[in-house]
Amino acid sequence: MRRFVYLAAVAVGALVVWLGAHEKPPPPEEPSTDTKPAPPAAITALFAAGDRLVTGDEFGGATEWSIAEAKPGRRWIAHAGPIRRIVPQGDGLMTVSADGSVALFGADGAPRWRRRLVGRALNDAVMMPDGALIVAADQGTVARIDPGHRWRAAGFHVKAAFAVTPLDDETVASGGTDGRVARWQVADGLPAGEWFAHAGWVTAMARHGSELVTVGTDGRLVVWRPPAEAARLAIPAHEGAIVALAVEADEALTAGEDGTARLWRLDEGAAGVTLRPATPPLAVALADGRAFTAGREGAVSIWDVTDGHLIATLPDIAEGEAHDPR
Repeated sequence: MRRFVYLAAVAVGALVVWLGAHEKPPPPEEPSTDTKPAPPAAITALFAAGDRLVTGDEFGGATEWSIAEAKPGRRWIAHAGPIRRIVPQGDGLMTVSADGSVALFGADGAPRWRRRLVGRALNDAVMMPDGALIVAADQGTVARIDPGHRWRAAGFHVKAAFAVTPLDDETVASGGTDGRVARWQVADGLPAGEWFAHAGWVTAMARHGSELVTVGTDGRLVVWRPPAEAARLAIPAHEGAIVALAVEADEALTAGEDGTARLWRLDEGAAGVTLRPATPPLAVALADGRAFTAGREGAVSIWDVTDGHLIATLPDIAEGEAHDPR
């Protein structure tokens, strides 16, 4: 009996092996046809003047455009993190990044210098006429970082300082998550006054002649007359936070979390046109009667400021090879 069971087991095992050896192999997998391109890089900073447009993206890439030809020219990797601000500086461009550095690039795209605030992400920077470089950074920090003349006001704006702008040749203003605007002496970093500007964060600021324009998460645009800290104009500009600001002559352009960009007359506070980009704008610029908006879709929309009609949309600037001059 045991011999019979043993032989039966051997026979069953042999049958299983034989069937396995003669099974048809599975058909080869079809090659994938899913060739979806990577999503475009969000545009986080804009600069426009004349026929020139420069964009900065979330990955540290910068691209220079010819607006008339509607095509990109030079593209380079400026930083290892999001570009927060692009500022003209002489014949070059100064870029500010969350990677903790400020860089100056010449007209030929070659890097001239790079300054860092170690351990901090930068949100804004300003170069003074005497070469002083003042930055606004996370952890509420305002600092001067040009070689040999450093000072730091750490934690002043609590979680983050988002904006810094000159008031005159000797003082700058800063704003951040504490809702205050503060004045600082450029030479030594001593405080020169402060006031509460917004019921929430101060997210951006800009000069308007001798005045200071601020916007915040309370949705207001406010025009101040330093050093008196008196608000000449306060406008409920957006439903929700304002994320970007541009000022040219007597006009301001704001971008809000409500998905719109809006134009304002700073002399009288009158509302201009409301722009409705396809996706919520993250960066704005004003130049020569045109408004520029850009956001997560990686394209730049150009608008007529008189009637708000869309002039053109420049395509995804993140495509193509980028030169890394760092």
